[in-house]
Amino acid sequence: MLRIKVNNSEKHPRPYFPMELIRDGFIGRMEILNDAITATIIHPHANLEQVKKSLQITLQNIELRMERQGKTEKKPIITLNPITKRFTQSFEEEDNGKG
Repeated sequence: MLRIKVNNSEKHPRPYFPMELIRDGFIGRMEILNDAITATIIHPHANLEQVKKSLQITLQNIELRMERQGKTEKKPIITLNPITKRFTQSFEEEDNGKG
């Protein structure tokens, strides 16, 4: 699962997608389902059954990560600079709250 951090602001309200997502077909008009905590971007050619299966996989991944709490995990972070419109990748150690 690719983890992407997107910076946007009132001045730059439209985030740009990294090439990995564009190569996977995330281009054109897409639907975003959101609540107060998360947002899900739906592939333009996905049906609701595919979305449901994908979200189930994401939930399984979250549950596995929750089980691993207490261990340090390095996560790839992709950050967009809204001015240069360039992405950078770094690795961040997850803070497990047991500092």
